[in-house]
Amino acid sequence: VEKTPHNELKAKLLDSHFPGAKFIQILRDPLENIVSLNKLSSIRKWKSTPDQHAATIQRLFRAGEKNRRRYGDDRYHIVRYEDLVSSPEKELRAICRFLGIPFHEILLKPTENCRPAISNSMFAERRIKGAILKSQPAESHMNQLSSEEIDSIVTMLYKDAVGLGYKWDLPEIACHRKGRLRVSVQNASRRLGRKIARAMNRS
Repeated sequence: VEKTPHNELKAKLLDSHFPGAKFIQILRDPLENIVSLNKLSSIRKWKSTPDQHAATIQRLFRAGEKNRRRYGDDRYHIVRYEDLVSSPEKELRAICRFLGIPFHEILLKPTENCRPAISNSMFAERRIKGAILKSQPAESHMNQLSSEEIDSIVTMLYKDAVGLGYKWDLPEIACHRKGRLRVSVQNASRRLGRKIARAMNRS
């Protein structure tokens, strides 16, 4: 098993080295994902923005759709993180069928070297041992993003997210979908503001 992040962008290369390999891509609701990526960027001192994260997520989503068309459902399997944590046995049984391996109850308990593993979360209060995390609705994280950031994310990723089964057509999310030109102007204005602030700090 090879699980380097962004491998979906390298599927063709991997297939050339490992003919017949099977691919599993896990997606996550972009609003939740970007909140976690913001936290990671803050911890690691990365100079990245929600807009940049949204552009990367869009690229990965579209790579997954392209790969699924190229390799077919028998070799490329897409899993939504939210489905995995809300219905773990159902999703894991589907993964086992895809891989052609038997399902075992131990798959429902995250382990590392046969010991209960601590769940991988950017938020300390969500790290639990030996159990699968519970999903939280995307709107519960929306207060950690500015209204302008949500507008930009939803506008950029709306069609991709809805196409992959995310409930972004709900009024509380769909209302953030704006015209592309308006969002582009907002993004440019924010970038200019950050550049001005950095210049003033250096002077």
